[in-house]
Amino acid sequence: VEKVLRTFSTDENLRFSWVLRTRDAHPCDPAGCFSTACSSAQCNLPGRDGPGMAHRLRRVYRSLVRTAVPRLEEPPVTAPVVLAVVAHPDDIEFVAAGTLLLLREAGWRTHALNLSGGDCGSTTTDPAETRRIRAAEGRAAAAILGAEFHESLADDLCIFYEERLLRRLAAVVRRVAPRIVLTHSPDDYMEDHMNTARLAVTAAFARGMPNFTTDPPVEPYAGDVTVYHAMPHGLCDGLRRPVMPELFVDTTSVQAVKRQALAAHVSQKAWLDATQGMDSYLDAGDDMARQVGRMSGRFAYAEGWRRHLHLGLSAHDDDPLAAALDGGASRGS
Repeated sequence: VEKVLRTFSTDENLRFSWVLRTRDAHPCDPAGCFSTACSSAQCNLPGRDGPGMAHRLRRVYRSLVRTAVPRLEEPPVTAPVVLAVVAHPDDIEFVAAGTLLLLREAGWRTHALNLSGGDCGSTTTDPAETRRIRAAEGRAAAAILGAEFHESLADDLCIFYEERLLRRLAAVVRRVAPRIVLTHSPDDYMEDHMNTARLAVTAAFARGMPNFTTDPPVEPYAGDVTVYHAMPHGLCDGLRRPVMPELFVDTTSVQAVKRQALAAHVSQKAWLDATQGMDSYLDAGDDMARQVGRMSGRFAYAEGWRRHLHLGLSAHDDDPLAAALDGGASRGS
């Protein structure tokens, strides 16, 4: 999968952005081509490698995803639901993808929402094009994880704890009706992450309040929900204080698939190299999981979680994530 993804990039020009640049003129939806077969006989987007090369590359990518990632049976509609709410495309893959994969294997239905469309994540394409590129990458990553993809609701650096965004996020929470919400650490290195965590907690809190109207209006639902906060980037808060997980999830068995999902965000290699000094964002993702695994004292690779206080969210101070994963999770000391 990584090899095919790398073919989309040449030097500073992202082939992936070129594929999406003429989206409106293209007879099939380039983003949709990642998850559904394209039936258009006119799919012949021209490019420097000859007519149709863009579409052929997408078809090869889709084929590799099908063969490289085990296809899981679709969970029944009565299965419990987990919703990951993060700030940006690729945040799920860094901090929560392993947990989503393991819950999917355990029979849960999984959902992925990046609050921001990632429009600032490029030094070479404009916001609208960057947003299109990253939406397609997010859909591809969600397909690898077996998660239902939800459209973004905001832009980079504009995730604020404010009413309009809260009402829109609360509508998603009510439609999905999750038993578990996975989100960022309340203390992290950037405001988008921290505000996302606050919004996710309040949206879960408001799930059953009939006098709180969502946008669009969605009926409230009754039921417990447990919110888990991921490890911050750098494994410390914004003042460099170390953060220790309450729960470690062993992601060793799914680390390769987690890496494949992160590789779907191919546009971010150049961006993260240039702006955050990540020589290889894929290796950085593995390194973070390896460090958390060392912190556990048990696992080669792991993701770490802390539970939000259950008051207003759940009738009991339970731990559904640990219960669902059974021997695949360990409590911190």
